[in-house]
Amino acid sequence: MDLSKLTIDELKKEINKIEFTIKKQSEPIVSVLKKKLKKYEDELNGRDGKSKPKKSPKKAEPKKTDKKAKAESVTIYWAEGDQSKLDKFPKTYYSWEDASNAIKPLVEKGLGYNKVKYTITFDDGSEYGGRLDVSEKEDNPIRDSKVFANTPKKLLEYLVKEDGDKSAKEFLDTHDFDSPMVGKKKKETKEPKEGQVYKINDKSKSIKARGEIIITDISGGNVTLEPFPLKPKKKMSDTSILRVGVFKNMVDSGDYIHVKDIELKEEPKTKKYKLGDMYSSDFDYEGMMAYADKVDEKTALSTLEKLSESMHDVNYHTEAKRIDDLIKKKKDSKKETPKPKAKTFELKIDDKVYKFNDEASKIECEKAIEAVKARKKEKEEHEKAREEGREKAKNTPATTRIAESFEKITKSVLREVPETAIDKKPKEVKKELGELEKAINNMFDKLENLLDKKFSKESRAKILEILTKFEGKLKEKEVEKKELGGELERKSPLSFLNW
Repeated sequence: MDLSKLTIDELKKEINKIEFTIKKQSEPIVSVLKKKLKKYEDELNGRDGKSKPKKSPKKAEPKKTDKKAKAESVTIYWAEGDQSKLDKFPKTYYSWEDASNAIKPLVEKGLGYNKVKYTITFDDGSEYGGRLDVSEKEDNPIRDSKVFANTPKKLLEYLVKEDGDKSAKEFLDTHDFDSPMVGKKKKETKEPKEGQVYKINDKSKSIKARGEIIITDISGGNVTLEPFPLKPKKKMSDTSILRVGVFKNMVDSGDYIHVKDIELKEEPKTKKYKLGDMYSSDFDYEGMMAYADKVDEKTALSTLEKLSESMHDVNYHTEAKRIDDLIKKKKDSKKETPKPKAKTFELKIDDKVYKFNDEASKIECEKAIEAVKARKKEKEEHEKAREEGREKAKNTPATTRIAESFEKITKSVLREVPETAIDKKPKEVKKELGELEKAINNMFDKLENLLDKKFSKESRAKILEILTKFEGKLKEKEVEKKELGGELERKSPLSFLNW
């Protein structure tokens, strides 16, 4: 790529591409690239007539050597991601594989990545500082066990090929990224054990306290540390708890320096007395006697008996005498009278017998059963009537069903006629009855036309018969013939319209 043909904006984009897309791996190299960008800016400005290009001073040629500097160690300063799965950084590793294994937990599925800041130290004292962007697709330590060597090497090769970068070529020619590390061997960290004494390094920046500490407990993957020598009375603020891996890293980094091992003496612990406790090496004698001082004749017999058993079991026979006397007194005063047998009431439901302690409960239960049975019977009868109605409706003509409905309506209407109307206004009643008969006959005619079916004479006659019966009600009230318009004469025995 000929950088001299690019505009300033294109050169800036190329720098961003190197820093973020191809990944910025070395701060020194990026610094060189930025100087190169400034140089080309000056040259472009010079061609435009704004200024003359500045000549950069000649640099001394590096001494050529056939021997390449070999990597000694990789120091990881910090890493993003879940810290609970990582070593405590900063930490130095002495093989490509160990450094790659340390960041394997950072590989996550998806588009995201976790940044890792590191420095490679070579045996000639030179260093290469950079950053990995660990993801599933790139800088993946699971697929590449030498990711800390291969990623910077690829970046330097890219700069040489695309830009002809001399400083990148010089670094590649003089530094070996392919061979195993030849630096200091990793110190074997002594496994932490109870009783180990460590001195806090005076130069430690991560620990403010000074002096010596001792491991007093190791359990559940944690190390418990306390100031040494141990104090008779401990405070919670004096105790520190660290994960085993974190503690080992701090030993590796020199924060803690192993001094010696001592044998911890277990302090005898006394468990608190509980009623009924028997002899044990940590028996609480004082607690038992304090309990005994609180009991009296009101204390339950079972409590006194358990306390007495504890006292005799630890040979406190003299002290137990008062308790035994209380037990004897309680037993003597207790009357062994048999309790009367409670009367029970039984109720049989569906061949199953239920027992009740009182008669009232039994009676209530019987009432509830009767109510349930009555409701069940009522429901069955209702269902039966509905079924019969449905069957009848299937076999009964529509005209018959309609006529029966009108019969019911007519009866209901006449039943609601007030007695005062019959007594005081017989003429009006007569007139209304005549209109009602006409309306009923007219309604039957209309329905016959609508349904295209004939209503039987019997159907009409039943309704007119209801009206005739209503006449009898008028006679019972002794309505005079004159008030009714004279003699009653009918064209048919079922009509009383022509009185």
